Amino acid sequence: MRYRNSVCHQHIMSVLREIREAADLSARALSEKLGRPHNYVTLVETGQRLQNTCEFFAHIEACGADPVEVVRRVTTLNKLRRGRTQRGS
Repeated sequence: MRYRNSVCHQHIMSVLREIREAADLSARALSEKLGRPHNYVTLVETGQRLQNTCEFFAHIEACGADPVEVVRRVTTLNKLRRGRTQRGS
């Protein structure tokens, strides 16, 4: 199954961008904080690079966000999307 262009993946990218912006970090600054190339975060947030689970949690923690809350936000967005899709059928 391909997830890169899925609605769920779009929600993940959106929430990662939101928490980075809430932490007042540029994409470059967060990339540096993670010890990654300068364009790493931009590639992740635009869906050009997928993160593994460890990278995902490091990204969240580097922004000072609560991983449980981030997963909850993504899950909520996915449930809302599924609800709209099912009602529209």
